[in-house]
Amino acid sequence: MRFIALVALLFALLAADHDDHHRRHLPMDLSYLSLTHEQHETIERIVRSHQEAHRRFNRRKRETREAAARLFAADAFDSDRFLRLSAALHQEAAVLQADFLEAIHRVLTPEQRSRFAYYMEEWEIE
Repeated sequence: MRFIALVALLFALLAADHDDHHRRHLPMDLSYLSLTHEQHETIERIVRSHQEAHRRFNRRKRETREAAARLFAADAFDSDRFLRLSAALHQEAAVLQADFLEAIHRVLTPEQRSRFAYYMEEWEIE
C-alpha cells in the first residue's frame, strides 16, 4: 500500500514546475543517488510510462476486494476462490514491481543500485 501511495505522490510531483536548477523533484528523495540530469529525466519517463499500469492494478485490487467481500457475505465461504483471487493479485503486483524496478535498474550505475537497494522497500507494492 505504501508503494501505491508513494507512486501516486511521485506522479503528482512529476507534474510540478522546474526548480531553480531546472530539475524536477521526485517524491522520494533520490538525491542520495546523485543522478545525472539524463538519469533523472529517464527515471521520470519510466515513472510516467508505468502510471497506467498502476492505475489498472489499483482497479484490479479494488475489484478483488469487492469479490472477496462477496465471497465472505455468501452463505458458504469459498476459500479456494479467495486464495486464487489473492494469489492472482499478488502475482500481478510482483510482475508490476519487477518491471518497474528492472527499468530503474537499467538507468542506475552499480554504485547507485547499491544505494537504491537500501531503500528498495519503499518502492514495494503491497
